[in-house]
Formats: sequence, structure tokens, C-alpha cells
Amino acid sequence: MWLAILFLLALPLIVLVYFELRASRRRQMLKEFNGPTPVPVLGNANRMGNTPAEILATIFDWWQEYGKDNFVFWIGYTPHIAITNPKHLEYILNSQTLIQKSVIYDLLHPWLGYGLLTSHGSKWHKHRKMITPSFHFNILQDFHEVMNENSTKFMAQLSRDAAGDSIIDFQDQAHYLTLDVICDTAMGVPINAMEHRNSAIVQAFKDMCLSVNMRAFHPFKRSNRIHSLLPEYAAYQRTLKTLQDFTYDIIEKRVETLQAGVKNESDSSSPRKKMAFLDTLLSSTVDGRPLTRQEIYEEVSTFMFEGHDTTTSGVAFAGYLLSRHPEAQQKMYEEQCDVMGSELDRDATFQEIAQMKYLDLFIKEAQRVYPSVPIIGRYADKDYMISAARRR
Repeated sequence: MWLAILFLLALPLIVLVYFELRASRRRQMLKEFNGPTPVPVLGNANRMGNTPAEILATIFDWWQEYGKDNFVFWIGYTPHIAITNPKHLEYILNSQTLIQKSVIYDLLHPWLGYGLLTSHGSKWHKHRKMITPSFHFNILQDFHEVMNENSTKFMAQLSRDAAGDSIIDFQDQAHYLTLDVICDTAMGVPINAMEHRNSAIVQAFKDMCLSVNMRAFHPFKRSNRIHSLLPEYAAYQRTLKTLQDFTYDIIEKRVETLQAGVKNESDSSSPRKKMAFLDTLLSSTVDGRPLTRQEIYEEVSTFMFEGHDTTTSGVAFAGYLLSRHPEAQQKMYEEQCDVMGSELDRDATFQEIAQMKYLDLFIKEAQRVYPSVPIIGRYADKDYMISAARRR
């Protein structure tokens, strides 16, 4: 009896010692990295803050404090190495083996499954090779009209909002624009997010992105077990089902259309003829077999998420920089006049946009100053010596 009680009392200490011993090897290996001193159990989590903005600010402060170079911080007993040295980044990003994503990406598995963003190993290599043709220059040109249509709606919406005295959330506006474009180009189905912002599917995209973002910055909520016990879990499940049902329904409609050989696809509820990405997936093979519905769903959902989320940030940051630099606005306007002449009330052609060199430079500079994805994660499943650009 007493032995059992003593064991139960000693169990937390035994577990703590186990994790401390396990972490000691990692600390020894990472001793060359500067960084904040971790405390038992918590690591540096107690210093990071509670909101995404506070956490990012803390990481940036550490980067400045520890020489504006690589540094290490700990969440519990797990080390996180912040690689900012350009040479080391080059090695990691060019590596054919360091492709396993950070555990943060696991938060996307219920929605995206194991698509190009969340998979690794041979599946990642095979699917990347398969998907690359979908981003050919000529295919992007095919969807120029769709992008023009939605951009015109976007500008009209901004003009109406600007006529009032209220403050608007420009990133929110950009979200609806990019969602319309990506749904139309990826699957050929216009969801009209700019006109129907409160529709179930539009709200589902917004709610899911917010849920993933908030869980990523709250270590305890990352646990699926803990998340399932929280009050918001029921709403999360409903959102997930809405997204899954929507995507699977579009895939099945497209399969039926292709099998029936339907040529007239003018009905707005049916997929359009130009559906490069979904059509590529439906006609693709991996290891000599067609993709399963699950695999098609994963890649389409991944494309939808990545395409609208990152582009939303890019459009929002570019708009912010334009508002802060009226001289850049003027230069782009003058360039537009030079290329398009006096016909500024029409849509620019694909070829005309290609001639707008200053516009191209501005967009690239906006991405450099405010990258849409400022932090990416990799999980090292073995030891690497990146300073020598050689694995050990």
C-alpha cells in the first residue's frame, strides 16, 4: 500500500527527470546556438505572450537580442531553431530530404488531408511533379478574364465603401476577392463571395482559417484531444463538414460532366469549361493509377487554401504600401497610361500587364518587405550539420 502511494507521489518526478535527460542531449547538440534560457517544463513558453501578435513580436525581439542570426528557443522540451542566416536557409530550402513539415501543419490535416502542403517523402515528390503543369504560363493566361471580372467587382465594392465615412478592413475585402478568384479558377464554380459574404461556404472558409491560425499560436489547443473538449469544437466540426461537402460535391459534378461529354457548361451552378487544376487532377496518374477521390480532394482543398490565404495577405500588404507611398501610385498610373493609352476604363489585356515593369517591381518589393508567409516550419527527422552544408 505504502509502496504504491510512494510510487504515485514519485511518478511526476520520474516523468520530469525522464524529459530533462531526454532534453539534455538536444541542449548539448544545440549549444552553439544563442537563445533565451529555458526553464523546466515550460521552456520559454512563459515568455512568449498570449496572442499571435505578441508571440511574433517576442520572436523578433529575440532575433535582435541574439545577434540577428540563428537562435533557438524551447516550447516545453521541444527545441525550435529559428534559421535566419541566408546561407543556411538556402541549404534547407534546396534540400531534397529536409522536406517534412513542422508539426504545426498537422492542424491542417482534418481539412486538407495530405496534399502538397502537408505531405512529405515520396508522395510529396510524386504529387509535386504531377501538379507542376497546372501552373504553366499559358494556363494562367486562360484565366485572365476571370481575374479581370472579379477585380472589376472588387474595385466597384471599394468605390462604394470609400464613398462613406466608415473605416473598412481592407484585408477582409481582399479575402473575398481572392476567394472568388481561386474558386472560379481552381474548380470553375463562382461562389460570389464579394456579393454573398454571409453564405455558408464563404463563412466556412473564413472560420476555418481563423481556427487554424489561433490554434497554431496556442500550444495546448494544438492537441486534438484537448481541442475536442473545448466549447468551440462543435462549431469547428460543422465548418469542416461544410468545406468537405462543398469540395466533394464539385468534384463529383465535374466527373459526371466529363463522363457525359457535356459541352455546354453555361449554367452557373455547373463547372466551367476551363478548369485546369481540377481537370489535371482528374486526368492524372500516380504509379500508373488514377488519383482516388480522397487524393483529388486533398490537392483541390490545398490549392484553395494556399491560393486564397497567401494572396489575401499579398493584396492587403500591397494595398497598404500603396496608401503609404503616393509617389508609387503615381508611377503606376503613368505606366498604365503609357501602356493602355487613353482607354483606362477597360480591362488590361494579359500582354499589356506583362509590359508594366514598374507594377511587377512594386509587387515583388511588397512581397520582400511583407512576405505573405513570413515563417515556414521544417521537422528534422535526423541530425544535420547545416553550417558545413553537409549532413552527419
